[in-house]
Amino acid sequence: MKEQITFDDFDKVDIRVGTVISVRKNEKARKPSLVVEVDFGEEIGIKQSSAQITHYYNEENLKGKQVILTYGRIGIKKPAKIIKDFKGKTASEDAKEYVTSKIKEKEEDGWLIIYLGADHDAFKQSNSLNFNRDRSMKYSKKDSVDTFRAVTRTTLDYSKGMKSKDIKFTQQERIYSDKPSVDKFEDYFQADAHVKAYRKLEEEK
Repeated sequence: MKEQITFDDFDKVDIRVGTVISVRKNEKARKPSLVVEVDFGEEIGIKQSSAQITHYYNEENLKGKQVILTYGRIGIKKPAKIIKDFKGKTASEDAKEYVTSKIKEKEEDGWLIIYLGADHDAFKQSNSLNFNRDRSMKYSKKDSVDTFRAVTRTTLDYSKGMKSKDIKFTQQERIYSDKPSVDKFEDYFQADAHVKAYRKLEEEK
């Protein structure tokens, strides 16, 4: 069984924004990757990581970008699920009640909480768990780059002092996050508003 932590443990984890100051090819890696150095300021300093992102970035266009670091102060050495153990016939409802209450509690404390749904009805699912619709978004597992660009944007807004209640995904971010496979489905969805909106954005580039 994987290591588990409580929600209060997660509360001790920092999410920091840093700037990429150095990028070079990772010559030792078996798969194409980049060695990236990121400056997170005086408290954390410069951190280095290797990332398999050469399909999207190179040594030129990555330098100067801002990235997000999940920084754990409590010594968690590997990812862990935020979960509470519920048993019995009412376990599902008890778990749902626990999650919804925690979301409400943390949003009232000013937390930025985002819901991302991979290839399912994100609005329906997030609404059932008390997530804010403005900060919920569906995305395609086949192409999630635009989705996490949107997440980065919202996180940067939050880190710059914008109140969480004022942060929303834009309509353009939603369209690109859940963009359809136009080449595959264009014969079937010629009149679909979603496809039309996506094509319009592509034409405006």
